[in-house]
Amino acid sequence: MTVEISQLTSEELHIMRTAFNIFDRNDDDQIDQAEFGSLIRAIGFNASNHEIQETLKKFDKNKDGVIDFQEFISMAKHFEGCSKDDMEQNLRQAFR
Repeated sequence: MTVEISQLTSEELHIMRTAFNIFDRNDDDQIDQAEFGSLIRAIGFNASNHEIQETLKKFDKNKDGVIDFQEFISMAKHFEGCSKDDMEQNLRQAFR
């Protein structure tokens, strides 16, 4: 599911940008594999580096090896409203 930035309210956009910036530690406007690993672990999922790499590939729609802001929004919306158990199950499915 792709969610366009224009579909977000200004408040949602602000929240998404703030969350994105927390994980984009080097401020290059993209989340690389190491930063993505921190994101996955921050939501409580203990994944191997291989699992992180494979999951990043599934959310990296333009296949450039990183998660940009648009991809981050789509990824976040994918998990929106999920309980922790649902989120873990969705992540496990993404790792397959």
